[in-house]
Amino acid sequence: MTIKCDMVQVVHGTMAEQGSPTTLAVFQFAFVRRARRARFKSVEITFVFTTGEVQDIAPQHTFVVMPSTTTREVTHSVSPTLEAAYGPVKASVGYTWQQTDTTTSLTDYTYITGLIKSLRAKDGPKRPANAVIWTLKENGQTKSGIPHFIQTALLLKRNKPLLGTPQAGFTAKVSIRADVDSKTSAKEAGESFKGQFSGRSQKGRDIIFNPLVSRGDLQNTNTLGRKKLSVFQMLWQFPD
Repeated sequence: MTIKCDMVQVVHGTMAEQGSPTTLAVFQFAFVRRARRARFKSVEITFVFTTGEVQDIAPQHTFVVMPSTTTREVTHSVSPTLEAAYGPVKASVGYTWQQTDTTTSLTDYTYITGLIKSLRAKDGPKRPANAVIWTLKENGQTKSGIPHFIQTALLLKRNKPLLGTPQAGFTAKVSIRADVDSKTSAKEAGESFKGQFSGRSQKGRDIIFNPLVSRGDLQNTNTLGRKKLSVFQMLWQFPD
């Protein structure tokens, strides 16, 4: 059981014209089973940033999802790093998304939840919303595991540098916890997942961002606050 991650896009700009420096990042996660019967029952992905405030994420809030009836071409959509985990990926089963209130009692679906939170070190000062938590949970009735692949996005408004000083780099700490239906536990405080990021990583957990270096092409980077992050969210199931 392996969890792989790639930051496929990171763009540094501003929230609005002459506004605060802002970063938009897009991540792909692949949940790779080593045996047909093995499955991930749930996965929790957490990002905690050392600076700034998270403004938006996708997916956000609670969704219930179910496989669609169509097969979609996914060539060039999956990061080569993650595609290698499954072999050449030409097509997959897509998912339909339905947003739901957390009080709604539905048990026939897979759940996807995205939350923006404020997390701080023990006894540390209160921080703005500096963290993102994405959670995937399997259908409790069918026990079919979670989807093989998810793409997420986040928008981080960073602190303005002092006048005359360059923009400083910043870090995101990544942790992943998983509940797996296997005797081989995926030690998932981040120990077993393998990450590939555009930039240096430390023990596969920390991402170090350089605000002078972007990855991917995005227009109007001086108005990142207007971007609809929902266009980035994707969920796929690959053939076994």
